[in-house]
Amino acid sequence: MTKHYCFFLVSVIAALCAIAGSSSAQTASASGQADALPAAFSVSPQVVRQGTDMTVTYDPTKTYMKGRTDIRSVLYQWKDYYWHAIDMPLEKQADGKLVFHYHVPEGTALLAWKYYDNDTTDVGGEEWQYASFVLTDDGANKPSACMGWAILRGEHATQWAIPTVQNLKFRRIDGDVEHFWMQQELMKNPSQLPFVYWYATQINAAADTAGVMKGKLLEGADYVIGFEKQSPVGEDFLLRAYYLAKSVLQNDSLANDVANSLNTRYPGGEFQREQDFIALAKKTNQHNLDSVGKAFGELQKKYPYKKYENCFRADDMFDHYYADMLRAYVYNPIMKDSDYSRVVPSFEFAPITSMLTYFWHIIQIPYERGDVSAKDLYPLATTLRNAIFAKPQTRDEQVYSPMEWKQKLYRDYAFAWLDYAKILNDVGRKQEAVALCDTLKQYNGAKVSDFNDFYVQMLRANGRGDEALPVIKAGLKANAASPTMLDVLKQDYVKQHGSDQGFDAYVQSLKSASLLEKQKEAVLAELTSKPAKYFSLERMRGGKLDMNTLKGKIIVVDFWATWCGPCKAAMPGMQMAVNKYKNDKNVQFLFIATMETAKNFREQIKKFIADKGYNFEVCYDNVNAKGQREQVYDYYAKLFHSSGIPMKMVIDQKGNVRWASNGYFGSPTALVDELSTIIDHLETGK
Repeated sequence: MTKHYCFFLVSVIAALCAIAGSSSAQTASASGQADALPAAFSVSPQVVRQGTDMTVTYDPTKTYMKGRTDIRSVLYQWKDYYWHAIDMPLEKQADGKLVFHYHVPEGTALLAWKYYDNDTTDVGGEEWQYASFVLTDDGANKPSACMGWAILRGEHATQWAIPTVQNLKFRRIDGDVEHFWMQQELMKNPSQLPFVYWYATQINAAADTAGVMKGKLLEGADYVIGFEKQSPVGEDFLLRAYYLAKSVLQNDSLANDVANSLNTRYPGGEFQREQDFIALAKKTNQHNLDSVGKAFGELQKKYPYKKYENCFRADDMFDHYYADMLRAYVYNPIMKDSDYSRVVPSFEFAPITSMLTYFWHIIQIPYERGDVSAKDLYPLATTLRNAIFAKPQTRDEQVYSPMEWKQKLYRDYAFAWLDYAKILNDVGRKQEAVALCDTLKQYNGAKVSDFNDFYVQMLRANGRGDEALPVIKAGLKANAASPTMLDVLKQDYVKQHGSDQGFDAYVQSLKSASLLEKQKEAVLAELTSKPAKYFSLERMRGGKLDMNTLKGKIIVVDFWATWCGPCKAAMPGMQMAVNKYKNDKNVQFLFIATMETAKNFREQIKKFIADKGYNFEVCYDNVNAKGQREQVYDYYAKLFHSSGIPMKMVIDQKGNVRWASNGYFGSPTALVDELSTIIDHLETGK
């Protein structure tokens, strides 16, 4: 490798990395050693080499973790341009320091650490990240180490950073310093050019709003691809090059050249797999699901999932195509013949995101609608849940440690595990249900009223009623409480005070005043004024209701349907609102059942309202010109350019629609306060 050639490589990357900025942030030195480590953290020996043992010491008394009793730690290893995270087993010393002994694997280029508990994370403060370069036996940086440092600390490379630390407020190195570390990578390891180019191109494409860099990026792409042909680094790089050419540089000619190289040099590789699956996906429609399902199964045999699960994906769209075909393969027998036989075998080649989608479609929706009993759902729900948590992490997912990954699954899909806890309770496994709720508490917090409601019920049913009141009060502070929670609180209030006098004021006092004020401001900011149209509607209780007879009143309208889960979930809060204004003759609530298609929808609605004990004024929507029972809903949906139910609106005394909203955001008490803000404003002008 000539000196001239090295400088040419650096000039290529310099053009790619020309991002303006000053280099004020503290950095590691080019030799891989820190300029100065915080006193709280140390590694021994100070010079870390691959294949050797090291000891990591952390002193929480010198950080804001002082006094914490449940400190955990994660070590992030940077190797081959991927992060691999492991949970560190900490040993507590007599002096309070936390120690971890570790053997540095071969090939590791960079190490970074995090210390955390349920509330706080420490990665070293604003000026420094707990991190160390790993050196070779001759004292050089490992290939990819400098690029890894730019990704770990860089302000422009956050999409490849460690997700659990990237939003923390340590000071990031700016564009000039990122540029410096990319140059260092190429000066020390010229063979890394194809991979450095991958990151540099996307960073510059994102920052290059004027398009002035595009020509240089294209010139660099031609050069880098030619470089790879002379010194092949594998299919993974060519897949990256294809993605850059097609999606970032948007150069079809270059993309076709790379595609030809992939097909020629890597037959049966990831690229051909993607093309075969995409071709099949484009043939998929509702009329040929059987044949597509058979073809999908054959492709799975041709391309065993395990062989390809850690390949780089040349185009994110492939994941969408694959997921769509997988759902068709699994769901078609279920929809046609209630045949669930493909579900469990598909776990072998289903990405975890698809398995979580299974849980929503196959378990949660039937459960929430009441279509399938908890007893019938329990076996498959348990098998699916266990498989989700047991599924090995892919290479991309290993940026999370095993504990972090488990926490992510709980946090991101807490709504799924809440339904599973309800299923456990329904089949008599109450201790398992409450234990799962104990786990979910840290992920749902107090902001999810549905969880709060069920958790309170479980605590009381399992002899832990004394723990229910703190849950209720925390839920009220977040304005996320249910009628059941208020009933329990009221019982305690009466026990303490001898009567319920002053209870409503007590409830309001438990809510966050600042949160209530923000909610009030947000609702009042949504007020509008559009002339209402009054209709004559068939009443559930018989006869007709002419909305003209309600002129001069405030009318709260709720469009809903028996098949709509969020509509029904909002009704406990709506009942609370109805109860609050039951003695106010100037306020009328009207529940319009819309978009019902069942022949016996009237009987279904009557049964639902009776079973729940709601005392609503329910009317049926009128039939429109297309024969659909949604005339009134259609009119108001078009008026507000909206779609979907539940849809709520408030008509004032002068016949103007002053507020309309779609959806339900999960809190009965917040819904009552939202409606109360509008009603009280229309009555008092305040």
